[in-house]
Amino acid sequence: MNLQTTIDLCCSGTSEGVRKSWDTRGRGRADVPTKGLKTGQSTIDAWKNSKTGAFAKRRATYHESIVRSFLHGKTVPVGRKPTIWILGGGTASGKTTLKRVILSGNPNVVNVDPDEVKLSIPEYKKLKETDPMNATKRVHDESSLVTKTLLAEAGGKGLDIVYDSTTSGAVGKNIASVFRDRGYDVRVMFVDIPLAQAQERADLRARVSTDPVNYGRFVPSDIIAESHIGAAANFMDLKDVPGLTSKHFYDNQGKEPRLVYERSDNGEEKVHDEARWKQYQRKAQGDTLAASWAMGRPRARTFRVTTRHLGFTAYDERKESWQREARSQVELNY
Repeated sequence: MNLQTTIDLCCSGTSEGVRKSWDTRGRGRADVPTKGLKTGQSTIDAWKNSKTGAFAKRRATYHESIVRSFLHGKTVPVGRKPTIWILGGGTASGKTTLKRVILSGNPNVVNVDPDEVKLSIPEYKKLKETDPMNATKRVHDESSLVTKTLLAEAGGKGLDIVYDSTTSGAVGKNIASVFRDRGYDVRVMFVDIPLAQAQERADLRARVSTDPVNYGRFVPSDIIAESHIGAAANFMDLKDVPGLTSKHFYDNQGKEPRLVYERSDNGEEKVHDEARWKQYQRKAQGDTLAASWAMGRPRARTFRVTTRHLGFTAYDERKESWQREARSQVELNY
């Protein structure tokens, strides 16, 4: 079974956004096929043949160009295993900070993010204007299929990957296992905030964000709650998967992420804030009170994330090799 088939069986995508400056969209696309959608119609229904299950040829070709644009210019790591960072957290939980550290420290990381892919769906921009509460849902199935293909292509080439995952169920666990078995260095990093704060953030960024991923993207409260509980449950599965390099969970209520839980492979579990960890465990079980609960920040302590902690070293283009450097240090206060 090839990687594409494996990912098709175990993965469906939904996740949060990333800054416009990391965007690789628009390279090498000569033809952008688009359609006017009927009321309530999804793009996959508009472009997929209901009898054969195949996309129209022009649209399928366009999907290939989207994947190429995300892979453009990326090279495989030298002298070490490829790495996949699996990021997680509910809607508006603030995964962007962690993703920024990863992408700024390694120019060859492929950003596999369904919400970035959504921006490449031609009908999406107009849908955000005409049907903002349902725009994401109406392009979701098509963007998820493209995301799966991108993940499979990047993995098949042995490229470094940051995979933005909020889905519930066994998706994150399955993806982690697939890439572990393919020889990847797998690192898990999840963040969380209370639901009330997430709803405020989601509404604010939909109205005023300068990031096209977030602007005009209104998410219903029930979907936000579902994403938060699902992400917490996902982390509880991932933390016990053997053979993964590291698993970290951060509270993100304050200005910077605060480390709450960490584990290397299936070794000792280190809990830095027992009350917050127990609250997250209850959230994973669907406790809506726990999901909404916010706590005061404990005494500040400094947790330093370096390129070593994230699992890669800076690339030296002159020597075409990976070298250890003390750079891209980010202090995360908690």
